[in-house]
Amino acid sequence: MAIWSRHKVNKLSKGFLWRRKNCFVVQIRAVYKSLQYQYIWRKLKRRIYKQENIKSLNAAVREHGVCYSKFIYCLNRSNINLDRKILADLAQNEPYSFKAVFDEVTSQVKPLQHRKPDEVTFQEALSRGLIYPGPYVHKDSRDIHARYIMPKEGEHDYFGTGRSDYPYFWKDELNNYRKSFLKTKLEKKLPMDYYDDIPEVEEDDIKF
Repeated sequence: MAIWSRHKVNKLSKGFLWRRKNCFVVQIRAVYKSLQYQYIWRKLKRRIYKQENIKSLNAAVREHGVCYSKFIYCLNRSNINLDRKILADLAQNEPYSFKAVFDEVTSQVKPLQHRKPDEVTFQEALSRGLIYPGPYVHKDSRDIHARYIMPKEGEHDYFGTGRSDYPYFWKDELNNYRKSFLKTKLEKKLPMDYYDDIPEVEEDDIKF
């Protein structure tokens, strides 16, 4: 692990606390760990800087009535090749230059306008059936899965979706089904030849 000279390790561990700065056995491990963190943060530093640039750019473009996402939409479709770092620096130090760039970008590509939902009057909502007039009437709401297995008229209700206690009756059905089998403790007490008298059934004879 100690492949460097002590002088280089001492130089890299400058500023460490306690024995990590002068005891070579502890020092070399701390130096290698710090180099690992340096490698990680060289990657993360770019992300953090980009986040800060986006925040400052978002605040700058909102002063002109456009949000960040719409401004980037226009910037990507214009012939202005400026990244977020340069634009954020212009917004902080040269606001007039940033305003000129903003006007040029929005003149080439118009920002998307937020589409408001269609306003519907009360009478139109009644005529379309969007509002139910009159007293409250309880509607039987079934399970989402039951909508796909609801039987049609004249068909047999295999899953019991037409019953009033659906799907709660399935718990009783499941308990009765489990009671039809022997418990594990009782199965272990059965003799070895308990199932020998059961006749064998071939697969071709089974009918579904």
